[in-house]
Amino acid sequence: MAIGDNVALRPGNITELGNIPEGTAINNLEIRPGDGGKIARSAGNSCTVESRVGKMVRVRMPSGALKELPATCRATIGVLAGHGRFVTGLAPSLLDGLLEPPVPVHAVAQTVVDACLEEEYAEGFVALGVEEILKRC
Repeated sequence: MAIGDNVALRPGNITELGNIPEGTAINNLEIRPGDGGKIARSAGNSCTVESRVGKMVRVRMPSGALKELPATCRATIGVLAGHGRFVTGLAPSLLDGLLEPPVPVHAVAQTVVDACLEEEYAEGFVALGVEEILKRC
């Protein structure tokens, strides 16, 4: 790993955007010169150097948006490892949905009388008539 202006263009080396050729994947990109890397720092993320416009460099962000940054901003060359971590988390959940049909959930509205009758039946007052149970509610 090397840092500076005259570094080899190898993954892991840190240099200014003005020294990186177009089409190169970069990560840990500064927004303003000297503020430390802020963009493309998580697993599998990277930006791509698109073009140079004067003292600015146009970079394609991980979201797909284009942003012009000063050519003196630094970045690390290469893509961060762990780019497949999202795929493994989704595969089991997708398979679960395909293999087992979803269980339908139905809400049932109850009146006070129905709820009271249900409680009385649960307590063993089955022998009483409906009028007797309603008097207790």
